[in-house]
Amino acid sequence: MISKNYNILDEMLDELYQELAEINRQIQFHLRCIKEADAYVESIEKKDTDDFAIFSPRKNSEIHKYEIQKTADEKISHEKENKDLFYKREVLTDRIGRLEKISVKDDYELKLINLQEKEKDRIARKLQDTLLQDISHLLHKAELCSMYVEQNPVKAKEEISVISELLQDSIDEVRNIIYDLRPIPFDNMDLKAAIENIFDDFNKNHHCYLDLEIENVPCENNVILISIYRIIQESISNLETHSDIKTVVFSCKAENRICKIDFLDDGSGEEDSKVNTNEYLDISFMRERVKLLNGTISIESSAEKGNSVHIEVPLEEGMSIC
Repeated sequence: MISKNYNILDEMLDELYQELAEINRQIQFHLRCIKEADAYVESIEKKDTDDFAIFSPRKNSEIHKYEIQKTADEKISHEKENKDLFYKREVLTDRIGRLEKISVKDDYELKLINLQEKEKDRIARKLQDTLLQDISHLLHKAELCSMYVEQNPVKAKEEISVISELLQDSIDEVRNIIYDLRPIPFDNMDLKAAIENIFDDFNKNHHCYLDLEIENVPCENNVILISIYRIIQESISNLETHSDIKTVVFSCKAENRICKIDFLDDGSGEEDSKVNTNEYLDISFMRERVKLLNGTISIESSAEKGNSVHIEVPLEEGMSIC
């Protein structure tokens, strides 16, 4: 459902909430009137008892017979009004419940769209920061090469060699981007092997100590597996921002149909307030992916202890973790 319809749905729910609040107010008003009617009749009956002790010749109930009957009629009217209001409230509550279910589904779709847009933005920035700059550099090198071809053939050959290396790097970068976009072929590779490949690529540039405990995660839903893979991929990508990491401890295992993921590194940490506002290491992708899977994520960070991430994701569609 598009954002415009989502806003209309919100307006409808607000109107129904206001109508429900008004019905509840009327119900409370009638209940107070019923209570006052009972108190009035009770006070007359109590006065009869007190007067009987001094031998009153006439009872208050007889003196106020008309008022008592009028009060009884009013009480019946209030009870009838409340009976109708209770029915209206039940119908209205059911309607609100059904619309809220639609709203939750719509909210899920909007979050999914938002996540996709953020993913596109991340890829666009990656293309601009790496591939576009490399191509611009290649263009500059090609222009230099054209100048050297006749004047200095040796220098031209050197530039061609540099261009060849840059082209290979650009090809590798394109392959990495395609690999990021393409779903992991779990038919040919299980999650354990896919995660190990990510860490192998990571350690080529960082050379830190890796303490890995990776188990195969049994799940028939490839969408959940791919999402778990993406969460881990983004977590490892966040490690790239730390140049001072010497040790990474990672575990991924399944317990009671829940995938449990733990990261621990000794890199420089940040303030908790920054971590919890998604300013830290661009963790918004992870948070949103985990939330869409009905999972939980907790992050702790400090300059002394480094960074730790604990994630739990249900492996069955519809499950949630409290």
